[in-house]
Amino acid sequence: MFQECNLLFNGWDFLKGKNLNSQLSFLFFIIALLLICCISCDTAEPPDNKFKLEDVSCTEAWITLTTNNLPLPATITLKQTNPNGDTKSQILNLNTKDSLLYIDSLLPNQTYKCKVSSIQQQVSSNELSVTTLDTTSQNFSFEILEFGDGFESSYFNDVWVFDENNIWAVGYISPSDTIVNGTPIINPNIIRWNGIKWELEPFDGTSSGIDGIWAVNPSLIYFAFGNILKYQNGVYEHIIVPGNWQMGQRIEKLWGSSESNIYGVGPWGTIVWYNGVKWTKIEYDTQWYFYEITGNKETGVGYAVAINQSSDCIVVKLENSATEIFYRQLTSDIKIHSVTLTELNNFLYIPNDWQNTICRISEKTGKVEVIHQITGSFGMEQSSAVSSNDIYFFGPDYSGIGVWLLHFNGIRYKTLEIPSVDRDNLGSLHAIKDLAVSVGFTNNKAYIIKIRR
Repeated sequence: MFQECNLLFNGWDFLKGKNLNSQLSFLFFIIALLLICCISCDTAEPPDNKFKLEDVSCTEAWITLTTNNLPLPATITLKQTNPNGDTKSQILNLNTKDSLLYIDSLLPNQTYKCKVSSIQQQVSSNELSVTTLDTTSQNFSFEILEFGDGFESSYFNDVWVFDENNIWAVGYISPSDTIVNGTPIINPNIIRWNGIKWELEPFDGTSSGIDGIWAVNPSLIYFAFGNILKYQNGVYEHIIVPGNWQMGQRIEKLWGSSESNIYGVGPWGTIVWYNGVKWTKIEYDTQWYFYEITGNKETGVGYAVAINQSSDCIVVKLENSATEIFYRQLTSDIKIHSVTLTELNNFLYIPNDWQNTICRISEKTGKVEVIHQITGSFGMEQSSAVSSNDIYFFGPDYSGIGVWLLHFNGIRYKTLEIPSVDRDNLGSLHAIKDLAVSVGFTNNKAYIIKIRR
């Protein structure tokens, strides 16, 4: 192509002795050819295979390889250039046009270069830069707050953290504690930290308590207390979800990806869904008791964990009004009450309270792997993930009287004991960057534990 571009300039010899019109015509012809030549000379051929970084953790990377001109099945070489310039290669067998490649044993906060090639087919991919996540600090401090007089039971079931100055906790607050500015508030069951003090919300609520909370933003919050309570700009609205409600069914936990995609779950197969227009009850097998729900904000897919009376466990995938068993373990040696999902790399983390293990399930492939074995008698009834390098697990110490925090910072698991809190009952846990809040009750008092970094 460069030879063709250079040959164009030989035409100037042809212009010698010609009239002005001939010179101008040939000049325009030359300009047009030069434009074509420049575009052709500057445009690189697209790679035969395209790399795209899907997910990354402190030590792992997931890369999608899309093949264009490669007959399948095929054998390729994945070349990894480390930060120090060393290279590492591995042979991979491809059977599909789009393949998810997995790289492990990386170092935190480092940049790697990756590329694939095939000698047999003489094709290659673009070079992809992969920067791993850094680890997070595990230097925590704890603040424990108690509510109630200990004579009449008060407890917290769930909590939502907007920021360090806006925290909402829900449960049951005894009537003796429900006085705001000298005026009794009948069963508000909602308390909020405004950055200065904890205040009861002025809501004439249900006497049976509130089970769950999920928020779109500080001005739009949903509560579960059997049915739905909606808070919007300071106004509360009771919502009764229509449907065939059987004995014991009620909404206890909520999760959503937006204000037009919200799920609620509870005992004996309770599942409800809000599509932005109406709430719908989804019929499900009544043997399952749903304890917790999480989901993927990007796709809007929810995941709810449930146990039956035989201690079998399932994780149900919720997509619009459709349900599908995503994970199933039928054994009497399992006790799973919690599930959390990392938003960036789309993994479900499931702590098994009886086997003292933490499982990780890929949302993309469904692959299940045990990633951590806990030593000691440590339960895990709460979990919350900020990212793949910042995951909290919380539970009772079965060998003592306190509770434990287990934190994963991307490489290391660290366990911290909180002996001053009894393990009577644990509610839920919600974490944001540098702050996690756990709630429950002990000795007839509701408690809130702030975990700061």
